[in-house]
Amino acid sequence: MMRQWWSRYINRIRRILRPWIELVSSVVAGGILFGLSRIAAAVSYGSSPIEGRLIGNQHAVNAIIAVLLGVGALLSLSRRAWEQHTKGEFRKVKQLAKVVDFSRRAHYRDLKEFNDLYQAIVDPHYEAVRSGVLLDATNRLRPMALSGESGPLRTNVYVGLERAELERPANIGLRVRALATLFPGDLDPTASIEEREFVAVNVSFVRKGGDFERTFLLSQEVYEMEKDVEILRIHSGQNPLLPGRIAIREKVAERQPGLLESLGAGFLLFGTEVGFIDATDSPTGERGHMVTNQRLLETYQELYDELSVHTIHMTGDMT
Repeated sequence: MMRQWWSRYINRIRRILRPWIELVSSVVAGGILFGLSRIAAAVSYGSSPIEGRLIGNQHAVNAIIAVLLGVGALLSLSRRAWEQHTKGEFRKVKQLAKVVDFSRRAHYRDLKEFNDLYQAIVDPHYEAVRSGVLLDATNRLRPMALSGESGPLRTNVYVGLERAELERPANIGLRVRALATLFPGDLDPTASIEEREFVAVNVSFVRKGGDFERTFLLSQEVYEMEKDVEILRIHSGQNPLLPGRIAIREKVAERQPGLLESLGAGFLLFGTEVGFIDATDSPTGERGHMVTNQRLLETYQELYDELSVHTIHMTGDMT
C-alpha cells in the first residue's frame, strides 16, 4: 500500500514538473549555443578560420536561441492543452458510467465495447434493430437518471440486489423495514434453498446489530391456514430469528380504508437510501423495481409506520 501511494505521488510530481523541465531544457540549449558563440568569438579573434562562420555569427545564434525557446514553449503549451482535453473527455466518460451502471462500477472499456459494437454493425438490414437496442437502453436508463427509479427487474436480479444491500456493512445503521404479502411460492410448508439462503442473509444482518423488522400483511383465512409455514415460524416466538409483526387485511381495510392500496404488494426499505418495491402481478417474470428517490422512500417508511398501528408481534393472538 505504501509503495502504491509513493508511486502515485512520484507520478504526480513528474506531471507537474514536465512542462517546466521542457522549458528549462530549451533555455539551457539556447544558453549552450550562446556560450559557444562567445567562445568561438574569443578563439577566432584575429584571422581565425572560424571567424565569419555560422557559430561565430551573433545574429544567427540569437535567431537560433529564439527559435529554440519558442519551440520549447509551444511544445509545453501543446502538451498541456492535450492533457487538459484528455482529462475533460475522460471526465465525461466517468459521468456517463455513473448513469449507465447504478452500482457505479462501470468501466471505460465497457462503454467503449458498447460503442465499438454499435459502430461495427454496418449492414443496413440491422439498422432498425440497432436503433431499437439503443432506444431500449435509453428508455431503461432515463428513469434511473431523472426520477431515481429503475425499470422492472427480474427475480434473480431483484433478489440479488436485495442481498447485496443486506450484506453491505454501511447499511447496519439504517432503519430497515420490510412488508411481505407473500408470493405463492412463499406459502410452501418448507422453504426452498434460495429462500433459506435469503433468510440467512437477513438473520446475519440482525445479528450484526442491524435495525430490522418485517411485517406480514395477510388475510385472516390465509393466516389461519398457513401460520405454520417455515417463513412465518422464523419470525414467531419469544426469541425469533427475525423480528416480525402481523397485520390482517380485513382489519386494516375496516380501520383505515385506502391504506392497502397505497402499500401495494410489499417492499424492503433501507432507510431513505434505497428500496425495493415488489410488483403486484407480472406475466413477464419481473419481481419489482429499485428506488433511490429519497422523497418516495420517506413516503414508504411513513406508510409502514401507519400500518404498524394495526399490527401486533407474531407472538400475540390474532383472533
